[in-house]
Amino acid sequence: MPIQIDEKDAQDLIDLYIQKQRSIKNQMAVLNADLKALNTKITDLKQALKSGDINTGASDEMEYNINWHWVKKIEFAITKAGKPLTTNEIVDILTDYQPEYISGRRSAIASVSATLSLKSGTHSMHKEFVKIISDWGGTLYDVWKEIPDPLPDSPSAFNKDEPLEDLPF
Repeated sequence: MPIQIDEKDAQDLIDLYIQKQRSIKNQMAVLNADLKALNTKITDLKQALKSGDINTGASDEMEYNINWHWVKKIEFAITKAGKPLTTNEIVDILTDYQPEYISGRRSAIASVSATLSLKSGTHSMHKEFVKIISDWGGTLYDVWKEIPDPLPDSPSAFNKDEPLEDLPF
């Protein structure tokens, strides 16, 4: 039994299927590039193992993984930049590693923003990220880090055992 559909709906379906086909081809291109990069890494590692020319030391450079959850991706971007970033700057860096964020920028910004609103706060809150208000009034985010106690010999260190009357002021 033939399908009954009017001409306009048929053309809309054709356009939809062509768009879906392009999307799948783009995804396949990204996956093929990833596959090619992995094959190169495997070949390089095999050659390095054969020649004994392999460095087993840990690398300071963190590899990006598209399967990371948002917290890890945001941490990667901030660490990569080496400074606190805005939500847009975080997405800009992630776009270098996941080009699909270019077309889905609005969605990526929404995801980063939602994650930061849940996972950031003041330093004393010990959340994953520290929220910083910049000089220009914007919001920056940094990875939470432990602030070490001052060294005992440093001039900023305060000796809690020293009586107040013995202080020089």
